[in-house]
Amino acid sequence: MLLILGVAVIFLASNGEYLPSVFLCCVVICEEFHLTPHDVFSVAASCNPDIRIKSYTATDTLVLNEIAFVADITLTCKDGSKDIPIYAAIGHNLLPVTKTPEPNRYLISWTEKPTLARSGSVTINFYDDNGYVAFRKALRSGGDSASVAPLTTANVNVESSRLHSLARQLLSKLTVVLLRGPSGSGKSTFAAALAKICGDRCVVLSTDDFFTRSDGSYQFTPALLQTAHFWNRQRAKFYARQSRALIVIDNTNLALFEMVPYLEIADEFGYRLWVKEPPTSWRRDPDICSQKSRHGVINGLFSLLFVMLR
Repeated sequence: MLLILGVAVIFLASNGEYLPSVFLCCVVICEEFHLTPHDVFSVAASCNPDIRIKSYTATDTLVLNEIAFVADITLTCKDGSKDIPIYAAIGHNLLPVTKTPEPNRYLISWTEKPTLARSGSVTINFYDDNGYVAFRKALRSGGDSASVAPLTTANVNVESSRLHSLARQLLSKLTVVLLRGPSGSGKSTFAAALAKICGDRCVVLSTDDFFTRSDGSYQFTPALLQTAHFWNRQRAKFYARQSRALIVIDNTNLALFEMVPYLEIADEFGYRLWVKEPPTSWRRDPDICSQKSRHGVINGLFSLLFVMLR
């Protein structure tokens, strides 16, 4: 940075006389500069930390816009340093770190979309000031942030939601799940989230698939509804013969006669049967379900469907 100082003498008119006035002129020419890791003091250089970690997950609902994870960190320096500034990252993503009032205790949090949320062991990298600067520099320059050596690492076991616990329970034995609720209540969203966790051990079967074209468009034809239901039951039998671990029937299943054929399939092939409503807050709200439905069912008919549900 170059600093230029100068003095300018200007004569101003006052009462017919010219009086000298002196102004100090300052011209600053700035050159771009960058901090290197060596420019930042690191109090963690000799820390040699020992980390203890606990994790928490938002589990109050199964269907979320985002799932929150919190890691509770206790970091103890072997050289006796306390409350050192630390930074955390998972992969290439920096995470907010909050220092708690308790000595050497930190909270790290992050969120993920339910469809992308991981479950199992997650590695968190911790950086001191030097490492943080180098990490950010690598991200800005398009370099490989993985080349920046962390101060230390820790593995935390996370579970993205109660949906994972439910999936493990359902996969523990051959199971047919009948999702129950009117159109628009969130059955398909719930089924898709469950299938993503269970992988190829799960199959989701919906009568709506009969009306879905190869290009993904949907055209419901009421006159073909009974044919579509028969077609879906045949598919359920096909996968039951293959002993698919989890068969999810994504239909309304409001009336007993809709459920009985699947009960018979479960009994024939040695499956247990679960009947479950989608875990959405609006599943029994006819107004919201009517808005979300793609079948064009009028609100009055939804009220009748809810009478059947009760």
